[in-house]
Amino acid sequence: MPKHAEGESTVSAPSQIPFRSARYAVVTNLYHNTSPSAVTVGYSAETDEVAEVYAYYQHDVPNSVSDLDLAGQIIESFGVVPDPADRAADHRVANYVDRGNRPLARGDVIAIDHRYYALTETGFTPIARPRTATSGQPLPAGTTRL
Repeated sequence: MPKHAEGESTVSAPSQIPFRSARYAVVTNLYHNTSPSAVTVGYSAETDEVAEVYAYYQHDVPNSVSDLDLAGQIIESFGVVPDPADRAADHRVANYVDRGNRPLARGDVIAIDHRYYALTETGFTPIARPRTATSGQPLPAGTTRL
């Protein structure tokens, strides 16, 4: 795999992401990194914890759609402040924003059918399941625990 500037392997081609077996729905989970430095230095398995902020099923996903394709769709939907037309078109985006969540950013984590990817400056890095922030721990502004 290509190397990220900080030495992390980065997913940059569909051939690097596994295809899913045939299924009707894909489970998607979004996590915010609770480390204040994550947005500048990225995700660190040694020090960072995440808070799950949103989850949904995406139904009728064709077998030919890779995790990389789905991750791109997730960033397009949840990685920007949506305009009113986007919010009206996708109830998931509206719900995510209405809960007080900020857009996804570098250092955050997405899970697609329980396969985890940290967002990097240039794409996504496959990671092991991240550590979850303990309940009751104060969370950064723009992060509303699910």
